Amino acid sequence: MNQIQRPISVLIIGGPQSGKTHYGGQLLKRLRTSVGKVVMNGVPDNIAPFENVLARLEQGVTSEHTPTDNYLESIWPILLASGQTADLIWPDYGGEQIKHILLTRKVPNQWVERIQNSDAWILFIRLHHVRIDDDIIMRQRIPIDMKLRTPAQESNTDKSQSPYLISQADLIELMQIFLFTKKSGLVKRIKIPAISIALSCWDEMEPELTDLNPTGALKKCLPLFWSFVGSNWEPSALSILGISSLGKPLTKDVPDDSYVDLGPEKHGWIITEKGDQDSDLTEPLNEIMMRITK
Repeated sequence: MNQIQRPISVLIIGGPQSGKTHYGGQLLKRLRTSVGKVVMNGVPDNIAPFENVLARLEQGVTSEHTPTDNYLESIWPILLASGQTADLIWPDYGGEQIKHILLTRKVPNQWVERIQNSDAWILFIRLHHVRIDDDIIMRQRIPIDMKLRTPAQESNTDKSQSPYLISQADLIELMQIFLFTKKSGLVKRIKIPAISIALSCWDEMEPELTDLNPTGALKKCLPLFWSFVGSNWEPSALSILGISSLGKPLTKDVPDDSYVDLGPEKHGWIITEKGDQDSDLTEPLNEIMMRITK
């Protein structure tokens, strides 16, 4: 293995309610207790929001998902079992910056240097919060009972209670904006940054999808987005994983006693590319870092 001498820079990317916040809380616990393949390698900064998430989980309830319009970057120094070091960077805790980038087509100054110096991206996508256009092609691809709402259905809901929905076109444009900022052309397939698509909240999806491996689920639900990443990234620099950060549904009001008794560290798992379940929530970091350092 050829190790990169400097710390690898891994960006965590995801809009509001994409699942990355709960993953961050659970990951913080794993990194601190050194129970996975990746451990903390120093003192992280700006982790108060993630500690609050973890405190809520220890009470058996979910976080409040309170968005922030302020820029809040959190940097975690981590260490792979191989000895390779990395900086895990959460450039946008609340996910509001992603909304702003898509709305204005402009990248905030705080993001530019991070994107340009990044070696890997982990993009969180919550399939139930992806807006699917109602056309005959998509109706043939998407399970009938899948809870993905169309724009028409969205307009009939209470906006204050509705989740933030993102479309396939938005996801593709977001990646194009990031690649432009990174100065990565599309003439050749991309090796750096490597990208991992994390399909979050895997436990809330229907059997028609969970019976597939993560790549199969992404192809079935988001064929246009899959076509974009699959055709532009080197296969060795692309991975698709499923993540259930909580391991089971929780509410924000009624504590789950069994969750409290066992502790949040006993819950949560990933689905590997082969479709196997793994309780090590640090594996997405290990997996993408191994792809970079091969």
